[in-house]
Amino acid sequence: DALPISGNWRAPVHAHTADYRAVVIKGLWAHWQMQGGEATKVELPPGSYWTQKADEMHDDACLSDTECVILLINDTPYETYLPK
Repeated sequence: DALPISGNWRAPVHAHTADYRAVVIKGLWAHWQMQGGEATKVELPPGSYWTQKADEMHDDACLSDTECVILLINDTPYETYLPK
């Protein structure tokens, strides 16, 4: 599903119960794994993609001032959860 995200938005640290893949359709996105900290942040322009493994804590942000759109691709429905 294509997911529109407000500009300058940042998610809380979180994980998902299943793997997913994502593609940036619009805007400048950022994605990073928490075990490496924010230093591992990768800036992803439109056309970029990433894979996220289940149960790995990570963070995401729309770095654009305007809306970002990402396409989420998953084979299994999943839930999102925050660290304990």
